Amino acid sequence: VCVCEGIVYVASRKQIYALSSQNGEVLWVYAPPKPFAADSSAPIAIGNYLHIGGGIHSYILSLDRHPNSNRPFPFWQHPTKDMVYSSPAYANERLVVGCQDGYVYCLEQV
Repeated sequence: VCVCEGIVYVASRKQIYALSSQNGEVLWVYAPPKPFAADSSAPIAIGNYLHIGGGIHSYILSLDRHPNSNRPFPFWQHPTKDMVYSSPAYANERLVVGCQDGYVYCLEQV
């Protein structure tokens, strides 16, 4: 779970939800093409984007936090060599995520 600017972001086995922190209203739902089991990775909001480990599908996923018809999901995906169950962290303009492949991915300009 991640809370940013009055929006609660929750990942489940099959979808990522954005909910209003005021009343629980569902603002949007993103369902990846395949269930990605990201329920063990907490999302992190950075600027206009939401980042999360892609679970069983070996990628780090970045979504636009304010989607509309001009900016559909996802923003980008970064491939990894194995499953990503850890939660991303952010410092010094870098996204850092541990992976089952034994690597720690450090991505700039997120």
